[in-house]
Amino acid sequence: MLPKESHVKHFGLPSFAGCAAAAALAACARTQMPATAPGIGLTTLAPIVEPDRRGSWMAAGAKANDLLYVSNENEVVVYSYPAGAVVGMLTGFTNAVGQCTDPSGDVFITDSGANAIVEYAHGGAQPIATLPAATSSPVDCAVDRKSGNLAVTAWGTSGAAGNVAIYPHAAGTPATYSNSAFLHYSNCAYDDKGNLYLDGENGSFDFEFAMLRTGSSTLASVSLPAGISSPGGVQWDGRHVAVGQWIDPRIYRFSINGSQGREVGLTIIPSAYYMYQFAIVGKTLIVPNKYYVHVYDQEADVLFFHFPSGKATKILKGGLTLTQGLSVSL
Repeated sequence: MLPKESHVKHFGLPSFAGCAAAAALAACARTQMPATAPGIGLTTLAPIVEPDRRGSWMAAGAKANDLLYVSNENEVVVYSYPAGAVVGMLTGFTNAVGQCTDPSGDVFITDSGANAIVEYAHGGAQPIATLPAATSSPVDCAVDRKSGNLAVTAWGTSGAAGNVAIYPHAAGTPATYSNSAFLHYSNCAYDDKGNLYLDGENGSFDFEFAMLRTGSSTLASVSLPAGISSPGGVQWDGRHVAVGQWIDPRIYRFSINGSQGREVGLTIIPSAYYMYQFAIVGKTLIVPNKYYVHVYDQEADVLFFHFPSGKATKILKGGLTLTQGLSVSL
């Protein structure tokens, strides 16, 4: 689903040169996400410079509530969940993208522009840890609730492949895994057995999907039958792997047997423009409605649906400009 307006604004992202026609925008846009920090190569990463986070704040009593964290360009907006009242703001990011939480409620946020993963305690206004990314432009993350390991996908650069890095117990030096079919690695999620699933794109910008089984050192390709055109998020819904599509947003559910996936369900999301990531909390689906090419005079928002029916239930608006990842800290 594409914006109807003809005037668009880019927030430090690569130019859409060659995408002159609106009909070609979707195909061209897939090659642009997410923004890669300029001048940073695959093996030489910029050192982490401690950002100014003096603007971060959290309301008194926020720690006692469930919280929804929403990445919004260079900040993260924190809401009470499920009420949706703003209770905090985390600042100092270069480009806050993906998010994940651990069983204690700690929130990990990938800062793609700073090549870092920043950890916050539930309801905390200042980081408790910062991990350097193994490869340029970290995108998404996931915590294995069995081992405590942290997985981080990296987009890489336009000419050098990314990978997925596994930090033991969310600390220290990670082990990295790659698959020759992938150029860019996007979103990831663990299931309840510690298997890791991730999506991405190959060199022709076609969708790819892979799985790192518990105890394995091989990131193995998985064939999905749905014909997904673009990475739009990966989550574990408690029974199946939920895989999103960024353009023409929808969420497929698959059971995985070996190297094959079998479709077991589909949720259509007609009211979203672009869905790069999503969260599933029980019977609630939360979608950051992302205007990757931001439209003048329109704000981004966060959409709530019943899962898996896709029936809209609520919308959060106000002050959001370029929503990307989100997470719920319980």
